[in-house]
Amino acid sequence: MRRRKQNKKSSVKKWLDQFDIPEDVVLDIPRITLLDNTEMRVENYKAILEYEESGIKLACKEKLIQIHGEKLNITVITDDEISISGTITGFSFA
Repeated sequence: MRRRKQNKKSSVKKWLDQFDIPEDVVLDIPRITLLDNTEMRVENYKAILEYEESGIKLACKEKLIQIHGEKLNITVITDDEISISGTITGFSFA
């Protein structure tokens, strides 16, 4: 089963490369944009799991994104994009 998924992903990636289509659009991969250490935008997130001034945890399709910082605040939120401001000290995937 796992091999079939990998083969499917690689054939999709070849198709995306051939037509110059960004992977995040079709494969629902999170796209993270960091502006200095004061703003972060995450596209293709699924849910907010934790929200505190010192950390925010987001669920994505296959991963969790943990954002660490001080005075973190959600400034924009839509169905598939979230913007976070504050002093961002780091982020990690789980």
